Formats: sequence, C-alpha cells, structure tokens
Amino acid sequence: MATGGCKEIHVRNIELTGRITSDVRCSLVKDIVKFILYHREQIPLPYEQLKYYFERQENIKKGSEARKLSQLLDSVQELCSNLDLLFQTTSDVGQILILLGPTIATPKEIFEIKFTPNPLVGPLMEVPSCKMCSRLLHKSLVTYNTLIDINPPSLTSMHILFHGQRSADTKWFKPKHNFKIPKRGQHFTFQIFSKQSKSVKDPCQPIRGDVEGSECHRKEQNGINIREGTVADKEDFLWFMAPTIIKGIKDSVLCIPQQGELWVQ
Repeated sequence: MATGGCKEIHVRNIELTGRITSDVRCSLVKDIVKFILYHREQIPLPYEQLKYYFERQENIKKGSEARKLSQLLDSVQELCSNLDLLFQTTSDVGQILILLGPTIATPKEIFEIKFTPNPLVGPLMEVPSCKMCSRLLHKSLVTYNTLIDINPPSLTSMHILFHGQRSADTKWFKPKHNFKIPKRGQHFTFQIFSKQSKSVKDPCQPIRGDVEGSECHRKEQNGINIREGTVADKEDFLWFMAPTIIKGIKDSVLCIPQQGELWVQ
C-alpha cells in the first residue's frame, strides 16, 4: 500500500515471447483500448460485436443513442487508423496513456501502457504474430483480479496520449507541452516485455507477477526512467494527445430481447 500521500499504482506485467515489433505494439494498444471500453462499462457489448450489430442494423435502436454509437465507432476507427500511422512512422513509441474521465486533468482511471525495449539479440529472433500476442494479452487482462475488483466509473470520456520525441512525425496527435500524468484517479500500468528480456536486471521495473507501488517510490519523472539519459534528453520528449475523444454510450442503444424472449430475425 502507498503511504505518505503517494498514490498507489497497480502494475500488471504481460510477458510475450520473441521480438515485439511496431506492428505488434500497435495491435496491442488497439486491443487494450477496446478492452477498456467494454470492461470498464463504457460500451454495452464488446467492441467488435457492437460494430457488427451496427453495420447490419441489428439489435440497435434508432434515434439519438444510435447516432452516439455511430460517433463512437467512427472515433475508435479514426484512432486506430492514426495509431497505425504513428507506429509505422515513429519507431520509439514506448509509452501510451489511456485516461477515463471528463478531462485529461481530472481522470477517474489512468491506464499506462509501457513497452520494455527488446533484448539485444540477433535479427533472427522470433517475431510473434499479432494474433498470438493478442490472445496472450487478453488472457492476462481478463484474469487481472485487481482491475476486476474495482468498480468501473460511470459513463465518461476516453482520452489517448503517447510519449515521444518533440520531433515525432505526427500531424494528427497534438503536442501537450505542459502535460504531466495526473495524480488523481485509479492508476493501472501494463508493462509489456519480451520473455528474453527477463535476464536484464532492472530494479525500477519488476517483471514478475503483479506489483503494487507508489509514485514516490518509482524512480520516474513524468513517465521517463531517471536512469535513462540526461535532463536535456528528457526535455526532448513530450506528450502528444489524440484530438478525438471517445465518449461512452448507454446500454439503452440496444434492443436485444431479455432472457426467455424469442428473437425472430
């Protein structure tokens, strides 16, 4: 438990095998976005199922709620397309923030995704498929009791940011020069690393099991490990924010029959 006014941080370590490419990282970030939307009750069904119903106009009510659903699906698709572009053009994306809350300064929940650098091995190191990594990710997340045991927030907004160099080649994500990770709200960190990197000793980033820590005990400064580089190096990095805000929708958008009713297609 955190003491002395320091915020508790819940850490989930997710182990993959092989070299984690930019494509894999991008796929995992998109999976986590969709996972959070559903499991933190911002959408009434898993994202792909909701999208399936909407595209076929099945089990979806008409009216304002349907328009909100359309906007949510468009927002997620726009985000995913620009994440694809980001990871294609920026090789050093190692940290993503997903904030649930009315604003980025007042989040109810913070989800921090951190990718540990690949171990220094030869180019023949196995590259896992996105599908295999996705299965491992979901297995880890759905069995994460700490997250399951915490009640989800009420309907709110989702904000996405990434941490990168000032010179990052991105036009869609907008720089947030003064942004710092908020100290309010529940904070979850997903540390994703390659199995081969377990031999690398890192006292600041434990890689076994789940860890509860506090901000005052983590040797980090606004998301960057103090051991890495100089102060000048840190000033070369800043947060970039997605202009699209994803707003949660009520389950009233659905018209799925109650249990025991017969649904005739």
